Amino acid sequence: MSEISLASVEQSRGIEQVTSAVTQMDGATQQNAALVEEAAAAAKLLEEQALRMNNIVGKFDLGDASAMPNKRGNQTAALSLDNIYRRNPEPSATSNHAYPLRSGS
Repeated sequence: MSEISLASVEQSRGIEQVTSAVTQMDGATQQNAALVEEAAAAAKLLEEQALRMNNIVGKFDLGDASAMPNKRGNQTAALSLDNIYRRNPEPSATSNHAYPLRSGS
């Protein structure tokens, strides 16, 4: 009889541990879900801002910027994203570089 009682107590402790672990996992899952919603909202906002910026920048007409002389009379090269990336290679994952990462370059 005492063995059954001892086994029952051990089983009860095991169930409590499983319940505690499941509760912790549920809390972590809820936190992750909240973070995913937050990240999705931030991504949507960034997309909207990028579209607005693209529309604003698209209104500028530089014509043939590479043929325009500067104050010294030299030819100036059109500053394109390709030129920027050539001068400033992709930053490392740990740097706080202002240029976006670009794949395939």
